[in-house]
Amino acid sequence: MILSGLTDEQKDAVTCPNSLLLTACPGSGKTRVLIHKVAYELSRLDNPKQYVVALTFTHRATDEIKERIDRLNIETEQLWAGTIHSFCLDWIIRPYAGFLNILKNGFAIADAELSDDLLDRYRNAHKEKFVQKYGRKEGKNRLYKITTRLTKDGQFETEGDLEKEVLQNYYRDLKSQKLINFDLLLYLAFLLIKKYPAVQNNLARIFNIIFVDEYQDTQELQYAILHKIVSIGKTRIVYVGDPNQAIYGTMGGIAKNKATIDREANIDIDEIVLHGNWRSHQRLVDYYRNFQVQYADINAVNTIYKNEQGIIKYIKDVSEENLIDCIADLITSELSNEIPYNEICVIAPQWQLITPLGGKLKAKLPDIPFDAFGLSPFRKSRDNFWYKLARLLLTEPSSNYFLTRIRWAKELIIELEEHIQSELHEEYRTARILLKLINSINPDIDKGIDYLKDAFEQFSKSLNFKIDDFQILKQQYDLFFQSIEKRLADKDYEYPEDVDSWRKLFKPRSGIVIETCHGVKGEEFEVVIAFGLLQGKLPYWDCIFKGHDKGISDANKLLYVIASRAKRNLYLISETGRKTQSKSEYLPTEQLKCIEYEYDK
Repeated sequence: MILSGLTDEQKDAVTCPNSLLLTACPGSGKTRVLIHKVAYELSRLDNPKQYVVALTFTHRATDEIKERIDRLNIETEQLWAGTIHSFCLDWIIRPYAGFLNILKNGFAIADAELSDDLLDRYRNAHKEKFVQKYGRKEGKNRLYKITTRLTKDGQFETEGDLEKEVLQNYYRDLKSQKLINFDLLLYLAFLLIKKYPAVQNNLARIFNIIFVDEYQDTQELQYAILHKIVSIGKTRIVYVGDPNQAIYGTMGGIAKNKATIDREANIDIDEIVLHGNWRSHQRLVDYYRNFQVQYADINAVNTIYKNEQGIIKYIKDVSEENLIDCIADLITSELSNEIPYNEICVIAPQWQLITPLGGKLKAKLPDIPFDAFGLSPFRKSRDNFWYKLARLLLTEPSSNYFLTRIRWAKELIIELEEHIQSELHEEYRTARILLKLINSINPDIDKGIDYLKDAFEQFSKSLNFKIDDFQILKQQYDLFFQSIEKRLADKDYEYPEDVDSWRKLFKPRSGIVIETCHGVKGEEFEVVIAFGLLQGKLPYWDCIFKGHDKGISDANKLLYVIASRAKRNLYLISETGRKTQSKSEYLPTEQLKCIEYEYDK
């Protein structure tokens, strides 16, 4: 059953007995192979104390892996799936916290919202120093490019004396509050493995095989952690991804090759390439191959779209003022051809472009459903404890979501006990019972923000704890609602405030998707409409001014991802009329201008 429906090439990847570097072009069935290989390895485990680990780039990808494994009827008790940060927290930081002074007296995780808020505080405090040293424009640019990432030696990746001063104050504040952010979490996990061989050996004994999805987005410190575990020789590793889609370089992502992995992990990793594209027609494939950074021959093998011509249109004569009308017309035209709502996606390279467009597009097409979680009040709060509780409160109980909600409830118990530094009452220590409690909480309140405040109060009262008694819970509570209120007050968002609209955010996608290029990685749609394809937006100015090739490779990778999401029709838009801060007009992305292609009219 596990191998049924796979091509010979895919079967070779699934049954490969060694560590594996699997390079997969768009539409080649990468996720399908990953799911089936995880299932295959689970079915072959003969040690009840060993685990199969699947590391994903996003929480959404984690949920997809778990749900698809469940559908294969494979026992998942020995599967652990999550992000690299969750992996380090669950398997390294929590079990071995007593080994490090910074952790042994207790700690809490500073989620992205809290971490950003704290860093912004120190950026603002140092703003005048940066302006005095570098000038207003350069000072501001340098200030907001500060990254909290750390090296294997515990040093700051960010260079510059003033930048380091900001980070020293930031990390000193974290330490005083017994907080660790995601970057410090990675460094401490690596330090524990490096400093204590017993930790390294224990991890190597526990994990039979580790899967890394979207490996091209893996950071240096993340590679170092994984390679320390694998180098013992007891654990295999499988890297799955596509170097041509390495669009997280500015966040430290690196697509390492076989030779580098072999050397660093002390292994001889096998290498397999998946060639066929089961997603798009050949004309589309040939088009986006223009943007390859690493050459790969790709042939369309999809029986549905293989012989179609589709539409590939490049629109350069629409103004920013008329952009909404242009996109609305394209959507209406595709819907008239019986394209389902959820097979249409509107993409832009930055949230700053998506945000104002989303609300206006909804107003322009009020009868058409849109899915735009990124435009919701919760976009920056996914690692916040209260977001995780809100997700359970706003997800309607159903048989389809039962296993997913059980997993969420288990995670909630672990995190809450960490925050309150004690175990929950025995009555609520099982996920099913906690879920039953959460399902019973349903305030008779229409306004979303008031609904959640009342629901949170009922939840904490039922579990007999006060939010104000726990510093991190209180901080996250305040930041959660401050973020929502700030977003709702922004006229560009125009997001509904009623709780029923918020519940729709957690239902399966059924409407037209509005997302960034980064947000649709791994997705596919019959129709893709991409706008904001402008020099300075794609690629970013920073890549143009400071990149080794003036942003050419960054632009190519982003265009490659955009174009390869489409199964049938692709619309590319470089609108006119957008102005830079210096009032110059943005011009079309150079990489689009360089391609000689006969677009559809």
